[in-house]
Amino acid sequence: MRRLLILLCISLSVFSARADDDHQLVARRASALVASLADEHPRLLLRPIDLPALREFVREALPADAEGRKLAGLLLPPTTPRALIPQPEAVRNGSPEGSQRWRAGYQAANEVGTWAQRYALAWLISEDPAYAREAPHAGCCIWRAGRSIATPTAPTTSCSSSICGR
Repeated sequence: MRRLLILLCISLSVFSARADDDHQLVARRASALVASLADEHPRLLLRPIDLPALREFVREALPADAEGRKLAGLLLPPTTPRALIPQPEAVRNGSPEGSQRWRAGYQAANEVGTWAQRYALAWLISEDPAYAREAPHAGCCIWRAGRSIATPTAPTTSCSSSICGR
């Protein structure tokens, strides 16, 4: 038993030293990656330095032909109200009807989240304040559609996004 305890203590000290080496290795690799990326990020759709060229492309090059105008129309979605599913009545948990309602609610929340992202991208491209207002409101509607929301600047404002039906 004593030998087993000694062996355990030795192995723990070796593994902790190895963990320090791994930590240093990861830190070196992470700093090298950060330095190589500079102002880029692997998960960013756009970099700040790309925005002026993209705005110019959308405003000038895309509208030049019919297909480009269609694409520009998709990039800048309308901010008109859209109907979503109504608030369903409560059903027994785990029932087939409950599962269907949960799925419908999940899909509605996913749709609203997608619209929030589209509005945010449209604001980045167009700099139109209407999109800047719609994006955060649509994000709020994912969680509290039809109910009041609390924010640091407006403790009891209601969600007034067009995605919620105003």
